[in-house]
Amino acid sequence: SPGSGPARPDVLPLAPGRPTANRGDTQITVTWPAAVTTGSPIESYTVELTPGSGAIDVPAGTLSYTFAGLTNGTEYQVRVRAKNRLPEPGPWSDWSAPVIPAGLPFAPGILPATGGFNPSASTTVNVSWAASGANGSAISGYQVETSGPGAPGLSNVGTATSWSFPAQIGHYTIRVRAQNEIGWSDWSGTAE
Repeated sequence: SPGSGPARPDVLPLAPGRPTANRGDTQITVTWPAAVTTGSPIESYTVELTPGSGAIDVPAGTLSYTFAGLTNGTEYQVRVRAKNRLPEPGPWSDWSAPVIPAGLPFAPGILPATGGFNPSASTTVNVSWAASGANGSAISGYQVETSGPGAPGLSNVGTATSWSFPAQIGHYTIRVRAQNEIGWSDWSGTAE
C-alpha cells in the first residue's frame, strides 16, 4: 500500500483578538473573537480576570463569559487564550480596556425641612438630604419633586444635597432621587 504523507506537527493556536468587556450591576460580560488555529482544532478558552478570581475555562464554541459577584466601582480587565490538543495553551490576548461595574445609585435619605412642610405664612422651605451611595458610578445630579400650593414640581438641582423653594400657606410633600451614568435611583421616602 502507498505510504502516508509526512506527519504534520501540531502548532499552538494564535492569540484571540482583544476581548471586549461590558459592565453590569456587580458583573461584567466579556466577548472575544475566535482564535485562529492552523493546527489541531481549538478545544477550550481560558478567560482571566484581574483583579479577581483567577482563570475560567470555557468550551471552544463559547466566545463570551460573565463574571458575577464583582465589586461595583472597582476597575477590572480581562484577557483570553485558546487551547487545542497540545499540552500547553496558546498565547494570551491583549488585556481588555478597563471596565467598572456599576448599578443604579441608592435612594437618598431626605431630612426634615427647615421652615417646615406646613407653613402658616409665605416663607422659604429649605430641604436637604443625605448623599446617595453612588453604587459604582459617580452621582451626576439630584431631582427634587415637590407638591403643594405653587410648588415647582420636578426640579433638577445638580449635585448639591440641599435646595430651597418659596412656599405659600399650605401643606407640602417632598421627595428626592439621584442619577448616575446607569440611571435614576428609587425615590427617597416622602417628607411632609
